[in-house]
Amino acid sequence: MEDIAVPRWTPISLALLALLAGAATAQPFRQPPTPAERAYAAKVGWAAAADQIGKTLRAAYQPGRAGTAGSVGNEAFQSWLLLYRWSELLSRRAPDELARFLGQFFFVDPESERPSRITFVPPGEAPPGDLQPVSAANLKALAADPEALRPAVSRLLPATFQPGSDVVADGLRPDFLAAMAGDEAFLRIFFANLSDRDFAPIVLKTLEQIWVAERAKWPDYRNLAIAIALVRDEQPPDWWPHRQVRHRDVPPGPGAPLDEFRFWVASNEGKRLFTDLRRLEPEELKFVVDAPIAASELEWAQKNVRFPRADFGRAFSSIAYRERRLEAQSFTWSDGPYTLAAIRENGGICVDQAYFAMLSGKAHGLPTLYFTGQGSDGGHAWFGYMKSENRWDMDCGRYENQNYAVGEALDPQTWLPINDHELASLAQSFRRTPDYLDSQADLAMARLFERSGDSSRALAALDSAISVCPPNDLAWSAKGDFLDRSGAAPAIRQAFHEEAIKQFVNNDDLKVSHQRALAALARGAGDEAAAQALESQIISQNRRSRSDLSVNAAAARLGGLVDAKNFDDAMREYRSLLGRLGRTSGGNFFYEIVEPFTHALVRNGDTASARRAVDLARAALRPEGGSILDQELTSLAGDISTPAGAR
Repeated sequence: MEDIAVPRWTPISLALLALLAGAATAQPFRQPPTPAERAYAAKVGWAAAADQIGKTLRAAYQPGRAGTAGSVGNEAFQSWLLLYRWSELLSRRAPDELARFLGQFFFVDPESERPSRITFVPPGEAPPGDLQPVSAANLKALAADPEALRPAVSRLLPATFQPGSDVVADGLRPDFLAAMAGDEAFLRIFFANLSDRDFAPIVLKTLEQIWVAERAKWPDYRNLAIAIALVRDEQPPDWWPHRQVRHRDVPPGPGAPLDEFRFWVASNEGKRLFTDLRRLEPEELKFVVDAPIAASELEWAQKNVRFPRADFGRAFSSIAYRERRLEAQSFTWSDGPYTLAAIRENGGICVDQAYFAMLSGKAHGLPTLYFTGQGSDGGHAWFGYMKSENRWDMDCGRYENQNYAVGEALDPQTWLPINDHELASLAQSFRRTPDYLDSQADLAMARLFERSGDSSRALAALDSAISVCPPNDLAWSAKGDFLDRSGAAPAIRQAFHEEAIKQFVNNDDLKVSHQRALAALARGAGDEAAAQALESQIISQNRRSRSDLSVNAAAARLGGLVDAKNFDDAMREYRSLLGRLGRTSGGNFFYEIVEPFTHALVRNGDTASARRAVDLARAALRPEGGSILDQELTSLAGDISTPAGAR
């Protein structure tokens, strides 16, 4: 390993020593840290560097105001903040990082008769809203128990992962850590893309492996390396790419992250791609490198799928549609290995068309997404791709006459569901402005203040993040979480959510999330009428353009009546919802309202009402004969007629 020699008592190192000692005479933010100062921070130890740089940052920080950044508008301040964040990340205890990561997948039901029972929510699924996080103490106990940990780790983390007992830096090469500390461009891009859901020990190990093996390529392909590391730190869902193919039929892959890096570099330099990967950001590249598939499949697509970029949507319709599979309700692929060549030869249904187009686009260096959604007659799949710089076409193969209010994909960095409206919001131009970057730096300072126990200054930094860049939804979310976490008074939280609704009046997803928060506050205060009024507002405001949001709110209201065993009122509410939402909501309404309500009636012993619920749904939804929704309603009616023991 390379050791970095720094003269022990040069004027530069003395200046940094003054900074690390918190000396009042130190003026560290007149210029960014020099290479020698960065190297000395590595020498003195990451924990010590984080502690003392953090103290100096806290002492110097001033929040901003509307249109004007505070301390974070100073380039030198931001450079020192990045060095602090790198030092703090490396000084974390590996077991604590593992416990924090596991906390995103393990939950408890506060209403359960067995409150100690832990529920595992696997990758690819959002945790149900009625579950609560496992306590930090229980998570640490779980992370320290190898036997209890093994099943979860095998589903969540790469097979090469071995739990560590030391700090994060101890599992990595000192020369790599020091080199990255001195690479300002890397630090900016890395922290701009690292999320709270990433598992840093594996992200860093992957970056280290690529840096060690491909140092000559690192400057040009740094973004590619970051994207691969952020995607490969966690296992994809067991059902990837979709639930209508057996996992064993999908060609296994990919290889090691280093092999992936080399494949993409070779493809880029061999002029086999529509895009120059060196010009894409990690948040775009992650939608290129995210398919856990054999490289042979990508190579086949590079050679055999030849549509121009501007018209790549044709890849979807190039696969012949097999009507007989739909008629026979044969929704699962049954033609052997699920290769692109086999799909082209045999044809398929919408899930196969979308998969073929999505994977072929990635093979050509195009960021792509696989979407599913519910329309008037049931489910459908399509794909989206980056048609040109900063321009996405998310409707390739989407049927307009089916009223697909929303398309859902997976964010490959977190493997959590994300919809097309949220993706469009993430692509907005304000995220590339200095104001946004300053706002994000304010959020980093808020975390630093909260970690040090200074709640008042943490709140000031959060307010600064919002004032400097009001469209930054991450800042609003961070403040909302902080108010909940710190036990802020209901009146303060209410005012916050009302202000957020005004800010995001044209963003349906964000507006509804804050309306729901207001409803929960009202219900918590015993004002059921106000809570129901807010929920009715959500239903009425979104029933035409965003029926998915209306249905979700309606399902929550109906579910509350069912949980209270108030089935008379529940049936009245069900009839009302059918009239208001049924025809425009199709599959969403069936899966979120009709099916669960019918099953609840059966569990309550009222099969007559369950049959009536299905009949009413069929009359309101009016599915086309033979469609998926028609078949689902028929199947649900059959379940009611079949004795429980015979199912």
